[in-house]
Amino acid sequence: MIPGIAEPPAGQLRFANAATTQFTANLVKEVSSMFPSKLFSTGGDELNTNCYANDSPTQEDLSRSFS
Repeated sequence: MIPGIAEPPAGQLRFANAATTQFTANLVKEVSSMFPSKLFSTGGDELNTNCYANDSPTQEDLSRSFS
């Protein structure tokens, strides 16, 4: 593994962060309303879970969420 690749800001959003979640929900809502299809892909199949396991702010947010 290359150091630094599996952690933000290497392209992974911090979904445990409330502001990120709200922004993402608003973005998906706006973009999906521009197209007639009910199907919408976010590319979630490319998720790098090491990014979240190795990111201190994400782990702190998750700890607060589940405590």
